[in-house]
Amino acid sequence: MFYFYSEGKKLRLPIKQIIYAEILNHDLYITTNGWGTVHSRMTLAAFLEKMPDNFIRIHHSYVINTDFLMGVGYRECTVAGNVVLPVARGMQKTIEKYFV
Repeated sequence: MFYFYSEGKKLRLPIKQIIYAEILNHDLYITTNGWGTVHSRMTLAAFLEKMPDNFIRIHHSYVINTDFLMGVGYRECTVAGNVVLPVARGMQKTIEKYFV
């Protein structure tokens, strides 16, 4: 379980349901499978520290759960829900290793 605060409430979320996390204007948005998107005031680095090894940072603004990785292209990847996310140049080879 992942415990975090959102809008003054302490919440818990099953880690296996997290598809990806995005940082936008210093706010963390966590997109889940079945729970929608939840919001928290946390850095992406702090979020990643609490996640297991199948979560990787693919861009300065994105962390993905590789269990939901559906496709890899040049400087982009597709996760569950057909969401296309950017991949940093330096992370291209790393993400390709997870897509086997």
